[in-house]
Amino acid sequence: MRLKRFVFLKGACDLLGGTMAFILAYIVKFKIPHLSLFLWDIQWGEIQQHAQIEPYLASLWMIVILGGLCLMSVGAYVPTIGIMPGVDELIKVVKAMGLLVVSIVLSQFFMPLIPGSRMVVLYFLIFSVVILSAFRWIILRLERSSYAKGIGSKRALIIGSSMGSQDVAERMIMYPGMGYYYVGTIDDAPPETLHYHLKDRFKLLGSMEHTAGVCRDYSIDAIFLVKRDISNSKYRELVQFSLANNIQLNVLSEPVFDTPFIRPEAFDGMPMVTMEHYGQRRFKQWIKRWGDVVLSAFALLVLSPVFFAVMVWIKCVSPSGPVVFRQVRIGQFGREFQMLKFRSMVPNAEALT
Repeated sequence: MRLKRFVFLKGACDLLGGTMAFILAYIVKFKIPHLSLFLWDIQWGEIQQHAQIEPYLASLWMIVILGGLCLMSVGAYVPTIGIMPGVDELIKVVKAMGLLVVSIVLSQFFMPLIPGSRMVVLYFLIFSVVILSAFRWIILRLERSSYAKGIGSKRALIIGSSMGSQDVAERMIMYPGMGYYYVGTIDDAPPETLHYHLKDRFKLLGSMEHTAGVCRDYSIDAIFLVKRDISNSKYRELVQFSLANNIQLNVLSEPVFDTPFIRPEAFDGMPMVTMEHYGQRRFKQWIKRWGDVVLSAFALLVLSPVFFAVMVWIKCVSPSGPVVFRQVRIGQFGREFQMLKFRSMVPNAEALT
C-alpha cells in the first residue's frame, strides 16, 4: 500500500491535468478573441459564435477514460526507477498522449469523440504533455524526497557486507524510488573497503546473532540476505523469523549479480534461478551488428562539431588532465569492455576516492 499512495496521486493529477489540457485547448482555439477583447480591448482572430464549449464538455468523460487506458498501457503507473526518472516519466507521457491523439483521430471516421476540430486535438496534445509532465515531475520529487527520508518506504536491513551487499545498499540510497530505505547492515565484521555512496551512510548494527533485536529496534520491513557463509540452520531460522514477524525476506546469491537475463524457476519443486537464452540466427546478428555500426558512425559524424567543442572546453577548464576518461565496464553476457567518455571530474578522481 505504501507505493500505491503515489499511484493514486498520479491518477488524480492525470485526471486534473487532462481536464485542464482539454479546456485550455478549446480556449486557445476558440476563445482567444474574446479574452483579448476583455483584457486589452484588442480582438485577436475571428470570433466564432458557433463553437460552444458544451459539446466538448460532453465528450470530456470519454477522453478521460481513454487517456487513462493509454497511460496504463505504457506503464505510466509503474514506479519509475533509474538514473533519469524524470526523462522516463516524460517519455511515458508522450507515448500515452500520442496514442490517445491517434485514437481520437481514428475514431472520428467511425464514432466522433469530440466535435471536428483538428487544432483542438493538436493543442490538447501539447498542453497535456506539458501539464502531465509537470505534475509527474512534482510527484516524483515528492516521492523521492519522502522515500529518501524513510517516509512511506520499506525499512531494509542487509545481512552481509561484501561488494554485492554494498551494491544493494548503494542502489537503495541512489534510487529511493525503489521504495526501500537503507537502515543498516549486519555482519560479523565491518568491510575493509566501502563503496563511494556508503562512506557516510554505512551502519554496522551487529552480527547475525543480533538480527531479531535489530529488526525489532529499527522496525525492519525487509531483509536482504547477501551472505555466502551462512549455515542451513541459520538460514532456516531467518526464514521462520521473517514469516513470524511479517518481514519480507529477499535472498540474493552473489553469482546472480554476474548472470544476465535471469528468471525464477522451479525444478521439480526446488526453487532456482535460470538464465534465459535469447539466441539469434547468425544472419540477424550480422544485420544488427552492421546496423549498429552504420548508425553509430552516422551519429559520430553529425555530432563531431559538438564533440570538438566539448574537447576544447575541457582543455580550457582543466588543461592538466586527459580529455577522455577510460574505464573497464561489464557489458552484455558479463564481458569486459573499455568505456570512453569525456572527463567530467578532476584528474585521477578514482585514486582520490
